[in-house]
Amino acid sequence: MTLSGLIVMIASYLLVAVLMIFCFFRVLTNPQSALKEHAPMDIDTQDEDPPLD
Repeated sequence: MTLSGLIVMIASYLLVAVLMIFCFFRVLTNPQSALKEHAPMDIDTQDEDPPLD
């Protein structure tokens, strides 16, 4: 592998790693994310309805 190929490969791996860390940091430190953890109670899942047979 040439030196330029090695530099491009390392740069691309670093870019992906930095972007992943940045996205994880943004998601995990968002103060509004705690407000959206649960679904609303008025969703009808229809799991207690009788079968349609």
